[in-house]
Amino acid sequence: MHLCNEWLPPVLVESVERLEPARFALLAKSLVETWERARQRYREADDSTDSEVGIYGAGRGRRSAVTTIKWISVINSFLNTKTEFAISDVESVCNVALDVVIHTEDLFTQLRWAQTLVRILAKYKHKLRITIPWRVLYKIIQTVHSQRRQSYGGTALLQIHLAVFSTLIHRARRFFPLGSAHEIWEEFRPGFSDLDHNDAMEAVGYLALFMPTCRAKQLGERWDESGKWSLWVEEWMELWSAVPRCNYWGLKWLSLLTRCMKHLPSHAVNWEPHVPSLFALFLNAFEVPVGKCQAQSPIHRGAPSEAMRMFWPNQSGVLSKIITKAIVLLLGPGSSAQERFDTLVNFLEQYYHPSNGGSWTSSLERLLRYLVYYFHKRLAYEHRGEWSEAAGYRPPLGKAERKAFVTAVLKFVARAQFSKSGTMAGTAANCVRQLAYVEPEIVLPFALSRFETAMETVTATHQLVSAITTIALSVRAILLASSPDRMERQDEYAIDFDKESTMDDGEQGQLNGEYGVSLALGRELIAEAMLRTLPGIDANDPPKTVATLQFYYSVFSSIGCIGEEDSGKGVVIPLDWSVWLEEFLSRMLTLLMHLEPDPESSNESSTFLIQGGSPFRQTMELLFGLLSPALYRQGLRKVTKFIQTSVLPGAASEIGILCLNVTNANPVEASRALLPPIIESILSLLEGTPRTGGSGGLAPDGKKLEKWPIISDALETSVTYYLNVICTIITFGGQALLPYKEQLLQVIAAAFDAPSNKICGGGKWVLSSLLGSLIHYFPLDEVKERVSLQGASGVDRWIGTKGNKRPPPGMKLKWHIPCPEEVGFANELLDLHLKGALADLVKLCSDDGTGIEKDGTGEGRSKNGNGNVEREYFRVVLLRLDAALWGTWTCLPDFSHANTVKDEESVELLSVVGSIGVRVGTPSLREETAQVLHMACEYMMKERADDTTNMTLLLRIIDSVANYGAGEYGEWAHAKHAWAHDARNLTEPRVNFMSDNDGYGKSSSARRPLERILKRYPSLIDYCLPTLNESLLSTAETDEAAMGACALYASRPIMRRVTQDWHSMSQFIVALLGSAHHETVKAQGSIGELFMFFVLRYGGVPGRPWHKRSSDGKSDLVSYRELVGKVRDMVSHAPETVHWRYTLMANTTLMLLVAPEYTASQVGGQELRRELADHFLSSLASDLPPLRPLAVIALLVLIQKSPADQSPPMRLSTSDPSGKPWNISIQEEEHKGHQLPDMEGGEVASSHGGAQLHRQQLCETLIKVIQREGFPGTMLSNLALDHHLAEGAAGAGDRSTGQARTSRAADPGASLLRALGIWTLVMEWPRSKNRDSLHVGTVFSLPTAEFWERLMDMFADFSSAVGQDEVLLNAIREPLEAAIATVDDRQKQCMAAEVVAGLLHSGGPAVVRAWGSWLRSTVTQALQQCTVELMSEWAACVRYIATGKGQCGLTPPKLRRELVVCLMEPVPASAGSGQIVKRLGLLGACLGEMMVPPADESEDDFDVALKNALLDELQEMMNNSARQVREAVGKLLSMLCGKLLKKQLKAGNKDEEALVAKVNAFCKFLVARASALAVKIQALGNRRMTSGPGTSRLGTTDVVDEDMGMGSSSEDGDGQEAFRWMETVRAFKLHAVIDYKHTFVLEKNDLDSLRAMVLTLLSDPQLEVREIAASTLAGLLKGADDDWPASVRSRCIEATSASQAAAKGAKKIRMQSTTITTLPATGPGSVPAKHGPVLGLSACVLSSPYDLPRWLPEVLMVLARSSHEKGPIGNTVMRTFGEFKRTHADTWMVHGKSFSEEQLEVLGNLTVSPSYFV
Repeated sequence: MHLCNEWLPPVLVESVERLEPARFALLAKSLVETWERARQRYREADDSTDSEVGIYGAGRGRRSAVTTIKWISVINSFLNTKTEFAISDVESVCNVALDVVIHTEDLFTQLRWAQTLVRILAKYKHKLRITIPWRVLYKIIQTVHSQRRQSYGGTALLQIHLAVFSTLIHRARRFFPLGSAHEIWEEFRPGFSDLDHNDAMEAVGYLALFMPTCRAKQLGERWDESGKWSLWVEEWMELWSAVPRCNYWGLKWLSLLTRCMKHLPSHAVNWEPHVPSLFALFLNAFEVPVGKCQAQSPIHRGAPSEAMRMFWPNQSGVLSKIITKAIVLLLGPGSSAQERFDTLVNFLEQYYHPSNGGSWTSSLERLLRYLVYYFHKRLAYEHRGEWSEAAGYRPPLGKAERKAFVTAVLKFVARAQFSKSGTMAGTAANCVRQLAYVEPEIVLPFALSRFETAMETVTATHQLVSAITTIALSVRAILLASSPDRMERQDEYAIDFDKESTMDDGEQGQLNGEYGVSLALGRELIAEAMLRTLPGIDANDPPKTVATLQFYYSVFSSIGCIGEEDSGKGVVIPLDWSVWLEEFLSRMLTLLMHLEPDPESSNESSTFLIQGGSPFRQTMELLFGLLSPALYRQGLRKVTKFIQTSVLPGAASEIGILCLNVTNANPVEASRALLPPIIESILSLLEGTPRTGGSGGLAPDGKKLEKWPIISDALETSVTYYLNVICTIITFGGQALLPYKEQLLQVIAAAFDAPSNKICGGGKWVLSSLLGSLIHYFPLDEVKERVSLQGASGVDRWIGTKGNKRPPPGMKLKWHIPCPEEVGFANELLDLHLKGALADLVKLCSDDGTGIEKDGTGEGRSKNGNGNVEREYFRVVLLRLDAALWGTWTCLPDFSHANTVKDEESVELLSVVGSIGVRVGTPSLREETAQVLHMACEYMMKERADDTTNMTLLLRIIDSVANYGAGEYGEWAHAKHAWAHDARNLTEPRVNFMSDNDGYGKSSSARRPLERILKRYPSLIDYCLPTLNESLLSTAETDEAAMGACALYASRPIMRRVTQDWHSMSQFIVALLGSAHHETVKAQGSIGELFMFFVLRYGGVPGRPWHKRSSDGKSDLVSYRELVGKVRDMVSHAPETVHWRYTLMANTTLMLLVAPEYTASQVGGQELRRELADHFLSSLASDLPPLRPLAVIALLVLIQKSPADQSPPMRLSTSDPSGKPWNISIQEEEHKGHQLPDMEGGEVASSHGGAQLHRQQLCETLIKVIQREGFPGTMLSNLALDHHLAEGAAGAGDRSTGQARTSRAADPGASLLRALGIWTLVMEWPRSKNRDSLHVGTVFSLPTAEFWERLMDMFADFSSAVGQDEVLLNAIREPLEAAIATVDDRQKQCMAAEVVAGLLHSGGPAVVRAWGSWLRSTVTQALQQCTVELMSEWAACVRYIATGKGQCGLTPPKLRRELVVCLMEPVPASAGSGQIVKRLGLLGACLGEMMVPPADESEDDFDVALKNALLDELQEMMNNSARQVREAVGKLLSMLCGKLLKKQLKAGNKDEEALVAKVNAFCKFLVARASALAVKIQALGNRRMTSGPGTSRLGTTDVVDEDMGMGSSSEDGDGQEAFRWMETVRAFKLHAVIDYKHTFVLEKNDLDSLRAMVLTLLSDPQLEVREIAASTLAGLLKGADDDWPASVRSRCIEATSASQAAAKGAKKIRMQSTTITTLPATGPGSVPAKHGPVLGLSACVLSSPYDLPRWLPEVLMVLARSSHEKGPIGNTVMRTFGEFKRTHADTWMVHGKSFSEEQLEVLGNLTVSPSYFV
């Protein structure tokens, strides 16, 4: 039995162990039988030919799966328990869930069962013995999310479906059949043939999602041995590197490779050769600024939106997580990963410093967090033996590996601890806590030293909160590590750990000396900190107070007791607890007296002590729970005195928490000390005040109340305060309250009799708490029942709850089990305040015996008319009812269900075992309460509808009565976040090398209760819907009623019914569209939000209604045809009287009701499709702007081909490897299973011939619309108006920028269109890589272009019969030519580009003929005259025309060749550079799509000839005088040559081979020319540097003076020199980035060359060059992991010292000489030569900005001796010392100890500004 179950109350333990497995077995059996019956009905529906079954039969098949949804919540309830069930029963449930997921086409049912299947696979992944075919899951996700949909599906539903199925595939991978890895790789490998195409992005997404790297243990192997993993990994690494700077691409490959690292055995893949490349990719993934370059790379490749939507939803921070996982997995003995990781840390640690924050902070925070997380996870795996060498895994981490990793990560922590980001600082503190359990000798001295520094340093007060938080999280580790008798043992609750410390004595002494703290004094330091942090309890400093309380909380949670039995001395911590307790309580109570509400909190009375994350409650609980008896009495006396002498209404909640924990620790003593004086105070305060009789009878002292009395505010405040205190005191009183029974009854009665709403409310909470304390189960002395950890000097034992662990002997919880006296007391309270209140409520509703008269308005007034007495009586009676019901919760039995199954087991299988307490009352009492509440509700609605306060209270009571168990669930939901916070702070890591355990308003008020009732009783929805529809339809209803109806419709149970039941949906649509008479802004806003909510969750037309026919056989079911007709009539017949919003809603509804073509063909619904097509095509000429884009989307659905006419999905196989077809076909079942409701007329047509006939009739319908007089011109003009361009919007920017500039104010339906999600209807474009953002347009509408293409394709299919395509072209020719001719009208130009793109890409026969007659000249005119602003739109048009057709884009469009020929025509000789650039840009747009190898071999010759001609032309244009032309030529050449060089040549194609050879020769020519030019420029620049007689002191080679023969003009020489050094500076900016990005992959020779060049340029004659070289050198020194930094320092020190000595000698000579001498410009004694070594030393200092290595003081002193130098040398020295002071200010208390007195004096002179005062 699980530990949590064994700790349940004794009365429940046996029931859980015996009944729950049996109930689950019965549930599994019933589920299997139900599904078998449903499948039988499904098969009967498919085979039936009955007429009625023809209408509803397939619907029954669909409903067969829908009816199984009722089991899901029950299964989830059992999965939430900790009970172990028979694995055979779990497999039965799993098989049914998988069967339903595969066989149903209803998306909602599919995703609900998929969610359940995910939970089962996650919980029982190591025990299940099932096999899941991967192809079936692949087909589902392809059919639903990758193919074009035949009808609209809600965006939200599809997104949830995608997320759930992605998780399902992730969980199911280990259950794929053997050999699946090879099949999956072969399935998706062809997608990587062209990495520029979007297929590559989709392929890597599918591969990373489906590829299994391990199999379940029960299925045989842990990995799939059929895979050639070593070869695959090598190929995957190459593919990853082939697409740099693409986060999506890198994430998918890294996630796959990381899973291989984890699951594959060491002999399967040798990862060592890949380590350098992996770490280079890891480093480049963190975008941090390098040198003077920005953090983000200016060049990157974005992933297509479809791939992002399917495979990367909300994964912005996942890359850092996977990188850390890979790093930890690569570590191990003999691996170079640790060395590479150290270099990575050296590069990135500076960005963790508080002064270096930026956009990279969040990714670095995740890096730190997950490094520690996965490190502990790996250690846990190794401890459990799951990563043993015997199983094929690499050797486990040893002492040296653990030490090296912790030391490296601690560098991150040291920088991040005081970060300005709260998340970063919190992560650093948590990492210290976790690492302290692994290597305490390294981590804990660091944490203690930081705490000491923060406590002592006056100038570093901002570090105090972070330091206290860090030490608080590390307290337990400190106590364990500093135990005087620390022992190491292993038992069933412990893990094994090393017998030896990971440090020897010398290392430990060195570490203690570095941090100045000895770990052996840890307990003494904790005791000292307990006293020194007491001043941190300050009402004026909430962060410091919270951190201090968290520190105390951590100390209390780790010690077994506070104080000895007979004294206040500490056992674990050497502290006088008596003194500490006195001081702590004094400060805490003073804090409570000065608390003020948090102004930023939504709760006006909330303070920081009770807000989320505050440890105040936990601290008080542990403190009083652990106090020894003597100390407890000391604290109780202080708290009692404070309660009796203070009335603090502003801190009532905080004082309540204090009293609650005092009482919980010792109910008997606390009740004896606190209850009598407080009760006496309340009764004395209320003595003599008027009584209302609210506690019972409604007649005080037998007299009728004539008016409602009033009491003073001060009295009301005092009494309410004391009632709140009593409420908390008695919460866990139990039997200790029985002696005070009479006093408590008096207090409750006095509170309800008081004429004050606040006092009555306080009485309510007292009654509720008293009932719960008497009848509920709750643990007693849970804090004191813990067992001390042996061998750790009293440190408390923590017990793990993960897995089936059993508690230690004698460590069972004690529970409060109500005794008979308590149950009797509770029943007495129910008689008084439940039954009595019901009787009083009946009197109030029946006007019997209260003496209250009703006037005509329903106002209750006394006979003298002096007040509204009835309302106050109602409130008091309802408060009593609420208190009684809230206090009992489920202890009051539920309703007795008369129509339930008599078999007791059949009823009980629907629930798990559990109880919150003993039962009181009877089911009839709850039923009686419901009847009285029903009567009261009717009375309130009739007589007192305006009494919102009492109505809200009544609804709350109805919720408590009707929704059995809602109270417990609400309380749990409210408290679960606090429990999670407690668990995080009270959980040790999975691996601990010190311890022996491994633990770890009115309508809104009505909506929530009613929603819960409808969830529990779904049949009640049928009674609610007519009322809701009437509230929307009726003109007599108020706007508030309509808003309430909208709120209820948006609830989950009702919206589910609406989207799944045809009858409910049809009535909802009619009511929603008929609600236009509700004209207020709020009402219309609610209606609009409800419609959007419906659209997002729409799942298609329901197949069969839930509506039942009446006994006479008639039905009020609205047919599909009738509903469509009603909506069309609303739009067509009264357009002037209908608001545009309702017109838009009605047209959207028509689009939603468009049925798939295959369904309409079966039931004769094609006539409706034709009518809708007529309507939406006519709407393109509408004057309503939002309607036209919506009509385009609807037409895309109506005119697309049926699935039978479309090509199959890409790379989709419908059979297994053996050739046997799979027994499931999702697409076929979808065609058979979906059936529209009640479609009269029409027989099932043949699948192909009928569809062709229907499409031909649809063409005839559409052509009639197009032939209407003036329609084409109006349509095109209005479509042009849909392009909202701001000034300067087009032509110069990427697509996102253009869209951002689009005026949303002019498009009121934009939000609706975004919600519709056109990605389900239109395939993403472009499919190839976006090399130039201008080639996709800024406002180019893809749906519009595809609409024209589909329309022309459909007409072309039947052109031989009726010639509709010619009619269409002739109709739009004149307005299209007119639009193209109007160059100044940018909107018409954009529209024309979309029309031309769609027409030419279709390539129909009529279009081909029109190209020769008029289209070619029209297109040529448009391209030649387009302006710069419209360049991007026509480039998008050209690219769309050139896009390949077919699933993979391999079929060239018919007119692409003609378009290319048109574009290749040369421009006139007189054309300007702008005309040339425009032509080259259009060629680039076309060429971008022609890079995909054509499927037709006949296109190869044309392709080769085109590229040959283009290459020749571009070579001639390279020397064009215009810069913009040369840049355009360069772009085209890079595109052309880059693709041809990577192209795989076909055997025997000599022309293609010649072209590739030509390109190779051209590239070699470019390289040679560029190299020669670079040498020439460098030689020109070296003239001045090499003109001197000597060489640079730091140079590695001599530079020989060489005459380049460039003339002797000084003016030319100055210009060449300026050009040389400016180019050098620019190059070195790139040099720093190149070195940083390629640190792990640079060869040693290349690295040595780069280093030598940097050192040489330190003495460059130009100052700017020297400074950029020094900055680069600092970066090189930072990441160097060899002896080179030490060599650089020694050479610089030597050179600087020599220069300083020479300067002193020269100074003496100058003083003795009478002539003035100047330094030479070059040579050994020149300023550059002297400045170079100083810059080198400066780079050494800046390479360690926040550390203080041992060599740094010497370097600083050498630099200080050059501070007197003038010019750049002195400036460099002073700038270096200023930067040193800035970066070491926070840690100077520690680092200052590394300098001698003389050195500190020198530093002070150079870093402290001079003062005017001496």
